[in-house]
Amino acid sequence: MNKKLLGFLAILVLGIFTFVLRYENVEGFVAEWEACTNDSTWMPFTNYGNRVENASKLTKLNATYVVFEDNSLFWKGQGAVAVPKLNGEGELERLIITASGSGYGPVVTARIDGAGASQFELGNVMVRDGRIKGVAVVKTGRWYDTPRTFFDGDKLPYSGTTEIKYRNGQPMERRQYLEGELHGKWSKWKYNGIPLFERGYEYGLKHGTHMSWYGNPVDPKDYKSASEDTAKRKKKIYVSLWAEVNEAAEEEFEGDHPSPKKLNEWVIEKYKSEGGTFGQQLLEHYEKNHRNGLFEGYDKKGNKIFKDEYEDGKRTKHKN
Repeated sequence: MNKKLLGFLAILVLGIFTFVLRYENVEGFVAEWEACTNDSTWMPFTNYGNRVENASKLTKLNATYVVFEDNSLFWKGQGAVAVPKLNGEGELERLIITASGSGYGPVVTARIDGAGASQFELGNVMVRDGRIKGVAVVKTGRWYDTPRTFFDGDKLPYSGTTEIKYRNGQPMERRQYLEGELHGKWSKWKYNGIPLFERGYEYGLKHGTHMSWYGNPVDPKDYKSASEDTAKRKKKIYVSLWAEVNEAAEEEFEGDHPSPKKLNEWVIEKYKSEGGTFGQQLLEHYEKNHRNGLFEGYDKKGNKIFKDEYEDGKRTKHKN
């Protein structure tokens, strides 16, 4: 056995030994990897790129905040406000009292509520002359300054895709999340796969191109029924390209049993490739929640009803 092979085996054994010591099992490693990559869109095997869950199992929580509770029986204090001092990783270092309030009794407790609340534990609350002067932090964690979405039972904000489906299995709506915020595409379809809208988001903010459609097939103006397309449809005249493409799908998948999603996707792509559209309603462009770029609106007949241009949220051009 040569030295290179011995060296490789030694490194492999050492790696396995280190893995066992640190994680004990594969589940421990997976949990650690998910925690480390929960904010990543590009690393391999991340939840963002691979996880898909039913949207009904997600809950949106408010941004992290502090709650003071006066345990006096009758008169209770009010008005105290504490804000976080965070470290470079977004974790709570200490709480700063920015408003002391008034009327608090000698026994006041504090807790953290909202997104990530289960990570924290607060200690004694210092009260002087009915005013809150400080609160001890016993156990710290990640502080979220915006509302976050969580999957049932998870401690970390949700990263991945959520989905709602029609009874036939066709997706109704899909949203992408990163650390509990919309990040990526939010799309919606009709039961037959016709798109209704597609919106872009970045860290919870509108970003990129937003498009919406009326959801009705619109044949190209020069459409003529393909009467000699195939032997089966040689003498048939179709009322619309949409009807023709749907019958073509029956021939394409004859003998097969594709999912509604796969069948609808084939019909939609075939229809678009033949020049069909779905009645665009709006075209919008955003940059970090500000209108930025071209905005257009159309009526159901495809006529443009307005054309605006924006720069950093301000309209620079308008045309009806």
